[in-house]
Amino acid sequence: MKCLKSEAGVTKRKLKILKGKFPIIGSAGKIMGYAKDYICEEGTTIVGRKGTINNPMLIEEKFWNVDTAFGLHAKDSLDKRFLHYFCLSFDFTEMDRGSGRPSLVKSDLLKIKMLVPPLPEQQRIVSILDEVFSAIERSRNNAEQNRLNANELFES
Repeated sequence: MKCLKSEAGVTKRKLKILKGKFPIIGSAGKIMGYAKDYICEEGTTIVGRKGTINNPMLIEEKFWNVDTAFGLHAKDSLDKRFLHYFCLSFDFTEMDRGSGRPSLVKSDLLKIKMLVPPLPEQQRIVSILDEVFSAIERSRNNAEQNRLNANELFES
């Protein structure tokens, strides 16, 4: 993955958590506090280093990630959403080095081979995937609303 850079944050204990504006985010996407500085740019995909290794998340703001997560940031030749969709489709559990708790190491991440089409083609693919995932989200929301309506009807 030569088109990206990877950062693993530091532990929350080592980070001076002052009243900053940049969220400190862990591998599960939970905000653990706010820092005065950031190490990850907008559009960085978080991949869990410990625990949640197969649930990549795209973060659309500058942030600090703790040491249980890798921040993967696309360089100029790679669309940030294309990288995110790639990570969603990649099975990181195949690289699991944990004995009990899932675990990834940076050297394994850097060995991943990724076909990278020209930027306009990446953007075309991302546009299609955005539409598909938007339709999936609408379907989930509709199903949840139908479930709530059914519960309300049953209770009445």
